[in-house]
Amino acid sequence: AEAFGTWGEADADVQADLIGLLDDANDEVKVRVIRVVPKLAGGTPAAVDGLVQRLANDDSDAVRAEAARALGQLGEQAKAAGGELLR
Repeated sequence: AEAFGTWGEADADVQADLIGLLDDANDEVKVRVIRVVPKLAGGTPAAVDGLVQRLANDDSDAVRAEAARALGQLGEQAKAAGGELLR
């Protein structure tokens, strides 16, 4: 995730793999993936949904905080996350 984030490019398959890692059991993996999702997947529906799921359902404060930050970076594209961000 960090390597692709540094490189700054990811095709659709890599984006899907990264978004899939948002469900990883390891919180550090999720945090690192969340940090690159806005740059690599942007505000795609899958990315926004994955971030909202972490924000709403994760048991880690660090993961939820990173998800909120990442959604904030997406601006208007994360409009669907508004209710969860307010919560």
